[in-house]
Amino acid sequence: MGTSGAISTLIRVTVCLGLVSPVLVLARVAAGDVAAECTPPSLVWFDPIFFSYNVALALFAVLSIPGITYFYVVSRKAEKIRRLRNDLSEERWSLNEEAIVNIVERQFRMRHYLGSMLTLTIVVLLGTSIILLLKPFSGAGCGGVDYSKGANFLLLGPYMLFGPDGRPDHDYYQHIAVSLTAFQFGFLGAYVYLIGDLVRAYFILDLTPQVFVASTIRVITGSLLALVTSFMTGYMSKEVNISLPLISFFFGYFPETALILIQKKVAGWIGLGETKYHAIPLSRLPGMSYAHETRLIREGYDNVENLATVRPLDLMLRTGFTHRQVRQWIAQAWLYSHMREDYEEFVKQTGITGADELAELLDKGNVGSTTPEEYLSAATGDKYTHKIAALCRLVGKWKERADRPLSLSPQYTRALFDKGQALKAKGDTKGAIEVFQRFLALVPPDSDDAKQVKEWIAKLGKSGRSTPNTGDEPGKP
Repeated sequence: MGTSGAISTLIRVTVCLGLVSPVLVLARVAAGDVAAECTPPSLVWFDPIFFSYNVALALFAVLSIPGITYFYVVSRKAEKIRRLRNDLSEERWSLNEEAIVNIVERQFRMRHYLGSMLTLTIVVLLGTSIILLLKPFSGAGCGGVDYSKGANFLLLGPYMLFGPDGRPDHDYYQHIAVSLTAFQFGFLGAYVYLIGDLVRAYFILDLTPQVFVASTIRVITGSLLALVTSFMTGYMSKEVNISLPLISFFFGYFPETALILIQKKVAGWIGLGETKYHAIPLSRLPGMSYAHETRLIREGYDNVENLATVRPLDLMLRTGFTHRQVRQWIAQAWLYSHMREDYEEFVKQTGITGADELAELLDKGNVGSTTPEEYLSAATGDKYTHKIAALCRLVGKWKERADRPLSLSPQYTRALFDKGQALKAKGDTKGAIEVFQRFLALVPPDSDDAKQVKEWIAKLGKSGRSTPNTGDEPGKP
């Protein structure tokens, strides 16, 4: 069994053991096997049929996560490479083929997802257990979780003084019900979002460990935000109490928006001014949606200025966006970060939205009898003459950086070098020349290794057969 198969088996066994143990215990309670310990003995946890249905829902909710991951790793690698190949031009693909295939091979390994996927699976298991398998019961006996014996600070918060002390009352159970409702619907909102996110990532070939980490944070943050907010909103009025599930679901689905609302509210209460940032939000870029913005933030690019510094090929391989889409955003971000508040007016007057379009205009030369700089200045009413002059001199450096081929690790180039030597020693002239040519495309042409390989290729080409190993061992590339 290969490494990937062993890891997949380990994941299945771990998840199944984690699920089966509590399920078996709860099944005994549901079926009444421990009825002798109950008061009265006739109380059971759930109707057996209803309990089985809940277990099936819990299994589906939890196992969907490793299931989607497993099928993604097994079946989507070839499609990922095919899409990348079709998206890039012949020249750009030939320059980056080795690096792209090497990166994709590393991405589609099960151990690449193991830690983040298992963490999310455990968090979802805990949440679904609360929603589907634990039943609150306001009284003694084994008919559910007996809150008459008390609850923790997480559920009661500032209402801890309403503890039962052997005398549970309506207010105490009201606080328990509100807290559980808020927490559970906050979890549901986050879970609905994460499942949609996983399925979307599966089909657009963008399932990465960052997706699982972000989903884990969303589930935890959304559930706790809904719970904490319920301590205030759950008791304001009857109408608020009725709408609590909807509010909690919203907090779970959009925890970032909820945090912004809470930040503004609390800042107003304590008299703090609004914190101002001078960064340009990604939402200002043309064609940027909430899903696009969220995905870019996961990669560490949370504003226009940060996005303008990334190389398109790097971001394309780390996400499921096409090269054209990524390059357009980065080109727009570069121009926006330089034009600042004048960007939208510049686009309106010139029709140029990004650095690539600006570079193309400069490459085409004069527009009639005017230079590109004069043409752009005239189109904008000579308002941005100095900015335009600076941009026309800077855009070349941006294009050079954006077009730079991907680099491979020294270990990979060394492996190609060793493979070529091995094929040469076996007498495989054609195979050795092919590998040596791939090696030359990745190393500086004036390096000692490149010179040695060129000599070998020349000898192999002339003789048509393998030359004996000379024993020469150049330094590591």
